[in-house]
Amino acid sequence: MLTRVGATGRRTFVGLAAVVLLAAAGLTAAVPAAAQSSGGGCGGVTQAECEGWVEQPGGPGHDGGGGNNGGGNNGGGDGGAGPCYRDGVELDCYDEIVGWFNREDECYYMRAEPQPPGGEPGQVAYNVSCVAGQVSEIVRWLDDPPSGYEAPPDPYELRRRAYARIQFEKPVIHTAPDPDKPGLVGLPVWVWSEESNAVWGPLDEDEADRDVSVRVVAEVDEITFNMGNGDSFSCERDEVFDAYDPAVDNPWNPGCGYDNGYSTPGSYRITATVSWDVTWFINDVEQDIFASPQISSDPIEIEIDELQVVRR
Repeated sequence: MLTRVGATGRRTFVGLAAVVLLAAAGLTAAVPAAAQSSGGGCGGVTQAECEGWVEQPGGPGHDGGGGNNGGGNNGGGDGGAGPCYRDGVELDCYDEIVGWFNREDECYYMRAEPQPPGGEPGQVAYNVSCVAGQVSEIVRWLDDPPSGYEAPPDPYELRRRAYARIQFEKPVIHTAPDPDKPGLVGLPVWVWSEESNAVWGPLDEDEADRDVSVRVVAEVDEITFNMGNGDSFSCERDEVFDAYDPAVDNPWNPGCGYDNGYSTPGSYRITATVSWDVTWFINDVEQDIFASPQISSDPIEIEIDELQVVRR
């Protein structure tokens, strides 16, 4: 488990040696003299970004949702009640004009009003529509209501439809040192993500049927970076949008970063995963978290070298 410490817990670097190390790694900055000599303070990042964090695992699974999605543009069913289909095409289970869908014969039934003459005692006449988009003249007399008739709105089916329309995108991440320039053993690695509603939310979709309305809301609270050497750590969303700026940032104090750097030289593939929490509302009353999909970034590969000391 990795633990970030406050400014007082950071290492001490002295003057010229620190500047040489930074320049060699491509992490240059206008670092105040006090920061160069003492390592104290937060430099160019805010106090909130200097406060402690510990590694958090991905969100726990909840009933329904799919997890560990590696790619973008992922909607997904959540295992709610079964939808209504005709010839493989999904239909509304209730239509205010043609009535309720009967899964047995894939037709809609609506009680005929007024009731036509005929039929046996106790039977009820229903208008039956079996062709999409057409109101049929077919009338059937039935002793009992057909399967599915007058079924109330199913909030779980509405939830499934709304959730299926949400499109999650991959996080786009960056690092300092840049992948085009090697970093150095023991130096911090800055990481950040581009800010986007499709990556971080909130995303929401609505569905309604008669007197029942459902809203599904998806949000991300944190992002977890896998550094390619078995180490990982998480940053909250308010820490991870600030790109490294060598003109103002203290490179020893990443807002979101791998503070201690890599201990051995080599090539490392960095990936990031956002963990979504998907909640839902029935008629504006909040329900539970029912899905926690995880969406991963494309990897970034960086090279870490050892510092070579040249003596004359």
